[in-house]
Amino acid sequence: KIVVVGCGSIGSRYVRLLNDLGVQVIACDSDPKRFEAFKDLKDIITVINLDDALSTQPDRMIVATTPNAHADIACAGFEAGVNVLIEKPIASTLEDARRIVDTARRLGCSAWVVCNMRFHDGPQTLKHYMNKIGPPLFARVHFGHRLSQMRPVGTNVFASSQDEGGGVILDCIHEIDYLRWFFGEVDTVDSWVGQIGPDKIDAEDYAEIQLQFKSGVRVAVHLDFIMRRKRRGAEIIGTEGNLSWNSEGRSPENCTVSFADDKGESILLHNPEVDPNVSYIRMLQELLGNGQNLQSASDGMRALSV
Repeated sequence: KIVVVGCGSIGSRYVRLLNDLGVQVIACDSDPKRFEAFKDLKDIITVINLDDALSTQPDRMIVATTPNAHADIACAGFEAGVNVLIEKPIASTLEDARRIVDTARRLGCSAWVVCNMRFHDGPQTLKHYMNKIGPPLFARVHFGHRLSQMRPVGTNVFASSQDEGGGVILDCIHEIDYLRWFFGEVDTVDSWVGQIGPDKIDAEDYAEIQLQFKSGVRVAVHLDFIMRRKRRGAEIIGTEGNLSWNSEGRSPENCTVSFADDKGESILLHNPEVDPNVSYIRMLQELLGNGQNLQSASDGMRALSV
C-alpha cells in the first residue's frame, strides 16, 4: 500500500505504474481535479488531506510535490512511521534536506530520493563497462530540452520557478547523481549559469558546470532548457579507451552506448525505441523491496550540496 502525495505530471505517472504493478495506491492532492487523470484506473483511493492518506497505514509514501514542500510532507510521513521516497531534488534548500535526513534517522525510518536515471539503460551500461576504459581521466555530460516542449502545460511547472525549487540545475540533478555514482565525491565546483533562453522562466535555463572529483576525475556538465530536440548523454575518457552514451528524442528515445579503444569502436547497446517508463518501473520495484539500490536521503543531500 503506497501513498503518492502530489498528482501532477510525475505523481500521476507513479500512480499508474504502481497500479500496473498491483499495488494499492492512495492518491493524495489538495486539488481533486488532478484525480481525473487516472479515473479510468481501478482500486485507486483518492484523498485531499495528508492526514487522511497516512491514516490508511501505508507501507511506503512517495512525495511528488514541488521541492519546497518536500520536507514538511516527508517528515509527516516519518512521524507516522512510514518509509518515504522523495522526488528529486530532495529539497529546495540544504536546511530542508538536513531536516529530512535528521528526522528520518531520529525516527528510524528509511528515506530515499528518486534516482531513475541510475536505472536507465544509458548510465547502467556505462557503469557496467567502466572497467574497460582503465582509470577514468575526464568526462563530458549533457542534457538539453526546451522546457515549454516537455509537457502540455508549457512552462507552467515548478521547474520554471526558483522559489519552488526549479531551474535546470535542480531539475537535472540526475547528472550530478549519476556522476557521483560513477566517480565518488566531488572536491571542487565551478559554474557559469543564467537565464538566456526565449521562454524567460523565473530560474536559470542554462548551466555550464565544471566538477573535479576527489578521485581526480574532471567533468564538464552542460545543462539547458533551450534545445528544441531532447538530447542527453555522456563521454567518459580513460587511460585505455572511451565510453559514449547518446540519447536523442522523446517518445521514442533513441539510445546508443559505444566503446572505443586503439582497436576500433564497438556498439555496446542500441535501442531506437526506449520505453520512458522502464527506468521508473525498475526504480519502483526497488522501492517495493528493500530500497538498497536507491539513492539514500543522505546521498541526495550531498548531491544537492554540489
